[in-house]
Amino acid sequence: MSLLASTLWLLFFFSSSVVHSGAQGSSRGSLGDGICATSVVVHGYKCQELQVTTADGYILSVQRIPEGRSGNGNNNKKQPVIIQHGLLVDGMTWLLNGPEQNLPLILADNGFDVWISNTRGTRFSRRHVSLDPSTPAYWNWSWDELGSYDVPAVVEYVSNHTGQKIHYIGHSQGTLIALTSFSEGKWVNKLKSAALLSPVAYLSHMTTELLNVADRLFLDQLIKTLGIAEFSTRGIPFQSFLNQLCAQPGVDCSDLFTAITGNNCCLNSSAVSVFLKNEPQSTSTKNLIHFAQIVRSGVVAKFNYGIRDQNIRIYGKASPPIYNLSNIPHDLPLFLSYGGRDALSDVVDVQTLLDSLKFHDVDKLSVQFIKDYAHVDFIMGVNAKDIVYNAGSSRGSLGDGICASSVVVHGYKCQELQVTTADGYILSVQRIPEGRSGNGNNNNKKQPVIIQHGILVDGMTWLLNGPEQNLPLILADNGFDVWISNTRGTRFSRRHISLDPSTPAYWNWTWDELGSYDLRAVVEYVSNHTGQKIHYIGHSQGTLIALTSFSEGKLVNKLKSAALLSPVAYLSHMTTELLNVADRLFLDQLIKTLGIAEFSTRGIPFQSFLKQLCAQPGVDCSDLFTAITVVRSGVVAKFNYGRRDQNIRIYGKASPPIYNLSNIPHDLPLFLSYGARDALSDVVDVQTLLDSLKSHDADKLSVQFIKDYAHLDFVMGVNAKDIVYNAVISFFNRFN
Repeated sequence: MSLLASTLWLLFFFSSSVVHSGAQGSSRGSLGDGICATSVVVHGYKCQELQVTTADGYILSVQRIPEGRSGNGNNNKKQPVIIQHGLLVDGMTWLLNGPEQNLPLILADNGFDVWISNTRGTRFSRRHVSLDPSTPAYWNWSWDELGSYDVPAVVEYVSNHTGQKIHYIGHSQGTLIALTSFSEGKWVNKLKSAALLSPVAYLSHMTTELLNVADRLFLDQLIKTLGIAEFSTRGIPFQSFLNQLCAQPGVDCSDLFTAITGNNCCLNSSAVSVFLKNEPQSTSTKNLIHFAQIVRSGVVAKFNYGIRDQNIRIYGKASPPIYNLSNIPHDLPLFLSYGGRDALSDVVDVQTLLDSLKFHDVDKLSVQFIKDYAHVDFIMGVNAKDIVYNAGSSRGSLGDGICASSVVVHGYKCQELQVTTADGYILSVQRIPEGRSGNGNNNNKKQPVIIQHGILVDGMTWLLNGPEQNLPLILADNGFDVWISNTRGTRFSRRHISLDPSTPAYWNWTWDELGSYDLRAVVEYVSNHTGQKIHYIGHSQGTLIALTSFSEGKLVNKLKSAALLSPVAYLSHMTTELLNVADRLFLDQLIKTLGIAEFSTRGIPFQSFLKQLCAQPGVDCSDLFTAITVVRSGVVAKFNYGRRDQNIRIYGKASPPIYNLSNIPHDLPLFLSYGARDALSDVVDVQTLLDSLKSHDADKLSVQFIKDYAHLDFVMGVNAKDIVYNAVISFFNRFN
């Protein structure tokens, strides 16, 4: 492996977003071979090379992309965006993918006025009003100064030249210098919002042994090995340090890229090749030492000089001041996006950051979790546009969603979140962290509850009644941390990392996948974020995907209990002729009638099917409220493809495997509530389910029968609080 390839681990150690800014004087003609010429103008975009001088004399290179390729519009009317890169890279990193996949050009095409900033010490920002980069004095800085001088200079310049408040985007180190600055109230008055990708603040849980070993060697060994103030990845000093690092026990240097950043899912190999040609950028040794101090101490603090007298001289105290991230203004709109495979911005460390933001206005904090993303996917992922960039630029569109329309209006805090499944579906999740009275500030002490809706509805269904009658708000008022899940294909969960809902491929799933992927993704997300076992509530289809998952031993180790309302498993005794006829027509007639993969109740195809259905003998279509679940055969089994060879290819047998519900762990606390008037979850079918649970621990199985209840009473009944929900809460409290 070449030295350049070997340095990938450090290059991406804290790769960050690019900050964009304006010029302090005339355009830099000497940068004709710089970022604008090589990576922007060649794609047909306008680009200016500019300079900004910091208060401490560093001369920074800034690129401005004032408009999209189509030359769209008046720059004075456009929203300025600053993008901030990170450690050992510069603004070029954001432009390595093609124009349809890199963030600066996507923003420009979407009508933003884009400014790319390059921090001191990088290739095009190596000038100073008096200092020379060949001297140690030039390199006497860490990320403290990047936040105190570099970014403020760029923000000030853009603000002065546009007369507008600014959107900020940072990645990794670019998030650290933003967060610490925000915590001290710096430049927040000039910002409209901030998007923080792969956010870095706390670093105690990095999952890479390579960097953990580097940390243990760092403070004493690095200075001895390099012996210089500038940390450059080129030359003998770095080779010497890397050789010592890779010789440490437990360190595998065969794939440094993955070992450091995590298993990136979605990189373009050609972009990586271009990256290898883009020489690594220098930083100061002091900067790397400052990062190591965060890893070791577990706190985000100013640089520790290691000498008591020197700390007192600079800070007025023996230890460096700690940045209190909870001081970030609570009304500053923040978008945070992080990945499940990120070895640097680990989910535990991100949760510590989110805990610091627990007082943030919930309508001003949007959090996105992408299960398959690692550190570099956020800047070079081929699907980052669809998953991350569109979410960041349109985060306000969720303002019309479930939180805004059905929770916040009643005086409750609510967060709109996103969870990506292992098969690429992007699910909408709402979190209601506390009751209307604001009962309790420590969400980690509260019991998390996931609420799962049924078929042909979404999470909004739980909230149709007033706050005193709907389950999510009742739970929140009773001290629970409430999470509302929305399955794929529903109104706010219609995105995918590569598939489009207008194509049949997007709809190639059944409730099998809802249990195997959707439910699992949400449970893991809540578990990772709260560190606690979870109570689960499902209704109708929400009970089916839970029961089948439990029968295979899935998720049960993350659950504290499960409440199953109007439980659906066996469906042979439905008392509605409408759905019985639908079952007889379904497999052959529906495909002929609709001719599409998405079953939508709107439009001519469904009307045509409904007319044929309602024309069948014995069918009364005057009340369609009961038509909210899909009818299957008399057993609970995986999807039957109807072809022996296809079933064999997928399952290894001619018929699909049957879910054995008696395999549900007998010690899992279960609460089942069903009604005598339920035409879908019929009492005979529920009894068949209970027969499957006959070996369940008696003290862990609670069954409620409500004579007058039908299917929707469990979700929308005006007396459900007194009859069902209070019983569920009492059951949960037994196992808290």
